[in-house]
Amino acid sequence: MLDDTLRDAGEEVWLRVEQPIVGIHGSPLAECLGLLAAERRVCLERLVDDLIKQLILVHIVQMERTKEVVREADLVLADASNGFDMAEGLNIFRPDRHFMEAYGDFAQERGISSVLEGLARPWEDEQERWGFLARFAKTEWLGYEPSRAMQSLQKIIGTRPYFILTCNIDGRFARAGLDEKQALETEGTIQELSCSAGCSEERIDAEPVFAGMAKAGGMKVPEELLSTCKRCGAPLVPALDERRVLHPDLAFKERTARFSELLREAKGKNVLVL
Repeated sequence: MLDDTLRDAGEEVWLRVEQPIVGIHGSPLAECLGLLAAERRVCLERLVDDLIKQLILVHIVQMERTKEVVREADLVLADASNGFDMAEGLNIFRPDRHFMEAYGDFAQERGISSVLEGLARPWEDEQERWGFLARFAKTEWLGYEPSRAMQSLQKIIGTRPYFILTCNIDGRFARAGLDEKQALETEGTIQELSCSAGCSEERIDAEPVFAGMAKAGGMKVPEELLSTCKRCGAPLVPALDERRVLHPDLAFKERTARFSELLREAKGKNVLVL
């Protein structure tokens, strides 16, 4: 009987310290157990406080070490792809709030469930395809404002040599003011157009084309706004190619040559890889 009372009282104290002990409230045993529980709680609070202080100290040490590494870097290499876009609020894989706000009509009318699906979809209507591309260009490129993530990257780079490797096609690094020649976009970019017939490797500035299309609005681009190649008359298309690495164009070769040159120049120096 005493064992049961002790067990019940103990459970009540340890599990519900702030509540009165039922059945033996006010007894010497209850007061004793209450004092023990209070001491235990104080010890636990001190332990948690010490742990938090240690974690803060470790964080400060790590931050100082990170700052030191950044300060000593002679070259900054940034591998910034889909994760970087997500940090800026663009997730091309999911129908999140941003997608529904920007592309909700395409989702409702055409059943598109992500930005990636809209970009890769085999559209039957070319005007509608360009309608989605124009919406993407307007929302993710032309209307882009550098986020805290981009500003932090720019601050880390500072005045040092740098190079960016990315599979992102939205042209945000150049839009933020970084040198597009210092970035290798492995799957192409929405910033440029190319001949669909491949009559040349010339790249055409896409901004005036998409700006006009975005101004027209709607899900379909008027036929007269669709551009053609001045050389052969074939339709122009965004310079996007997920297999660009397998058959590199002139711009790709120039960027990879620049990347190799930077690595040679940085031999024996401090290279910061992000």
